[in-house]
Amino acid sequence: MSPSQAWFEAIAALDTDIVQQLLPTCAKLVDDHGETGLMKAVRLRSLTLIKLLAPYEIGMINNRGQTALMIAAHFNYAEGCKMLLSDESDIHLPSKRCCLIVAAAACAEEAVRAILPMHRYTTDSLGATALVYAAERGHLGVVKILLEGESVTPAPDALRALIVAVLCDKRETASYLARYMAKFITVTQSQQTETYFPLSKPCADVTTTAHAAQESINMLQGQCLDESGANINQLLLSSESRVVDSPQVLSPIPVSPQPVLRPNQSITQPFIFNSKAKQTVGSDALNISVRSHKQITSNMSLLPRAMDSIAVLTSSHVRPASKGIKLMGPIRATSTRTRPVPRVIDEYESPSSSVTVTDTRQTVDPPGLSPPTLRNRSLVQDRRYKELTFSLPVGHRQEYNLDMSANSFSISCLPGLTALMTAVITGQSHLISHFARTDTGSKTIEGWTALMFAVLYNKLESFQTLVATEAGIQNNNGETALMIAASYNRTSAIIDLLHKESRIQDRNGKTALIHAVEKGNYEAARMLSDNEHSMVDFSGHTAFLYACDNGHEKIAQLLVGLEGNKTDATGQTGLMIAAEKNHVGILKILIPLQIRRKNNAGITALMLAGYRGHMASVSLLLTAEAREVNENGATALMIATMAGNIDVCKALVASEHGLQNLIGQTALMLAAAENHQQLVTLLIPYESTIQDCEGRTALMYAAESQCISAVEALLPHEHGLRDNNGCTAMMYAARAGSLPIVMLLARYEQRLTDNGGLLCINLLIKGSTGPQSRNTCDL
Repeated sequence: MSPSQAWFEAIAALDTDIVQQLLPTCAKLVDDHGETGLMKAVRLRSLTLIKLLAPYEIGMINNRGQTALMIAAHFNYAEGCKMLLSDESDIHLPSKRCCLIVAAAACAEEAVRAILPMHRYTTDSLGATALVYAAERGHLGVVKILLEGESVTPAPDALRALIVAVLCDKRETASYLARYMAKFITVTQSQQTETYFPLSKPCADVTTTAHAAQESINMLQGQCLDESGANINQLLLSSESRVVDSPQVLSPIPVSPQPVLRPNQSITQPFIFNSKAKQTVGSDALNISVRSHKQITSNMSLLPRAMDSIAVLTSSHVRPASKGIKLMGPIRATSTRTRPVPRVIDEYESPSSSVTVTDTRQTVDPPGLSPPTLRNRSLVQDRRYKELTFSLPVGHRQEYNLDMSANSFSISCLPGLTALMTAVITGQSHLISHFARTDTGSKTIEGWTALMFAVLYNKLESFQTLVATEAGIQNNNGETALMIAASYNRTSAIIDLLHKESRIQDRNGKTALIHAVEKGNYEAARMLSDNEHSMVDFSGHTAFLYACDNGHEKIAQLLVGLEGNKTDATGQTGLMIAAEKNHVGILKILIPLQIRRKNNAGITALMLAGYRGHMASVSLLLTAEAREVNENGATALMIATMAGNIDVCKALVASEHGLQNLIGQTALMLAAAENHQQLVTLLIPYESTIQDCEGRTALMYAAESQCISAVEALLPHEHGLRDNNGCTAMMYAARAGSLPIVMLLARYEQRLTDNGGLLCINLLIKGSTGPQSRNTCDL
């Protein structure tokens, strides 16, 4: 037993005495997964071993980049976390996730409590904190723990956590976060009424502060569930969004947002952010009255108000829209590394993004701002409609890689979203032309434009306005709006973009046609095929090869006439790719066109199907491609034998038995060397006694590889045969040090000599060096 085996076995057995003996020589040894003894002690929850091993192995990481502290956090081992926290808390995963994020993502509540004094606001490479990860997975207990000390001012990551919880349909968590945020929203009502109503009719009731804070909220529709709730105030974000269930991807923007419904009522209610500090309200702010004869419902969603208010508090730049309301007191700003530094916002009015606001104050129009300033703007006021809307602020600067091969886009587009993009996403088409004058051409941190969002969300009301100014722009991954349209089969958008963005390639060299083919979008592929056929990505694959790889039979039929003769950089044809993936329908289309073709290594489609064990594909290809060999002379039977595919070998043996590769090996020899007993039994009647270029038999291969089962099967058929040097199978077994095989063969070959006249025993005495060879000589 090797020292490392003894070391890890002692740890697994919790044998502290042996561990202490081996500690000077075996400390810092790792297993195949890169795990140390300390990590295994954490998994075993052994405080004694942790104390013993920590001074030697603290700070080491495994193949996944995990430390012992992260393992303890993941498995909710609070005691282990406390012991390791001081030494390993500063080590993060490659994705920048800290130990607290690991614990929060795993719903390890005790570990979260143990770690929480540190890393509360530490973010990963996406700018997500532990609270956001807990919200994404619906770990309500962890969310409550993380927010325990955030009762005076709102946590700066609460907004993003709320949005992520809504998008992931984590209802209990989202409801809790909404109630948490609602505590910091105060509604002030008018203290005066004007004489627009008849004296016999009292003014409509306005929601009181206490009632507004206690309203129950439907997190999926964004409306109150009060019994008298007739006012539907739909949330800007839909429950149909999908977020990739991966700890490295968070998606605060939904994939398919529902249209925003605006109420018809005209309501006069300015909303004041309640920071639990003293607030000064101007006299003009109180002099606001209801100017409508319509009945005004008191049931209004708190969630859009919370989003509006918190959006300003998490932005890096605040431009007040009104002088009528003042906020005083510490307000937290977003931080990517440490606890936020308090700052003061002198003047601010928080609008509601989903109700029309009318007041008696003079409208303050924002001056013309340059696009860079607009990207940081938090509030925008439209002078024509006197409606207040919001643009989500620039938050954490993050690195993001868009994976177009996933089932859905996973975009984190909150950083850098402009007013124009917000209008596009929320369906406010009447504002698009207004904001397009200043925001057109602006990008998010990931390089997304308003045109791309219009395609993604299928908001085509003002599409031509955006196409004229933003067509041809690529995001950070090189995708254009046309590629996004192709991925989501947006045929109307493709028509408008086709002649402006066709034949553009992304960072991987993929065209819009390739994106459409990857997603299986036939209509999009048909529309793009005339303009983009025969283009290849940077790995040498055409759209046709992608169709063969993904099994899109209808698209392959469409493209075979345009790209059927193309191969990738290794010479692979569509037939080979389909055979390896067992796409039978595509094989039937391509067999008449691409049969008997080979890639750069001489591999045929039959060889690939045989290696993968795809019997359906082998049956279709057998007649046409049997007895073909690759650059090493190997047949499909030999390749299937090395893979151990017994059913494929049974189908091929009649056509390809007896063939030898460039060094004379048969399928039987390869099966014997790999100890595939069933295959050896199958091939013995066809290929026994055949010798390779050096005179070796299948029995010699089995003896040299110490495959005793294969030796027993081959012994009656091949004993006594010699290679070109006169050596027997017994001599091969003796050189390999296999005593059981030597004893098995001694009955037949112990008196046979090689070309030099030496017996097996003479060879062993002359060349024995190890204990196994000496034991063999004792025979």
